[in-house]
Amino acid sequence: MSASIPAIVDVVPHRPPSLLLDELVEVDDEHAVARLRVTERSLYFEGTGVPAVVAIEYMAQTVAAFYGAWRQRRGEGVRPGFLLGCRQFALEVDQFAAGDELTVEVRHVWSAPPLGQFECRAVLRGRPVANGVLSVYDGPLEGAGEP
Repeated sequence: MSASIPAIVDVVPHRPPSLLLDELVEVDDEHAVARLRVTERSLYFEGTGVPAVVAIEYMAQTVAAFYGAWRQRRGEGVRPGFLLGCRQFALEVDQFAAGDELTVEVRHVWSAPPLGQFECRAVLRGRPVANGVLSVYDGPLEGAGEP
């Protein structure tokens, strides 16, 4: 684990209200762990909670934090990436209710830059409630002023 955990806003390109994570709690060269609390003001909150399928975005933003922290340690800036796909996605709940605190864990499985793959899970009250394998693109954006 890194001795200094960066603030989530310093390692992801998202900003409120699109930033869905509250904090980064662990990060190193192989994994990252983030936390969030669901409230009535949470983006995607409808009726009595946030649909559990939003866990894919929680996972994707934790992957973004992993890459952002990795770049920050190398003196580079944060840049957007893209979720290319998700496989083996499974949910144990239908929604996340107001007051639920989720821990989102991502582990780097492999990469062939600019592509990468992560095993991900969301944990609620000590129990995994969502998991999947995310494939991502983390390379330059042609035509967006990046090399």
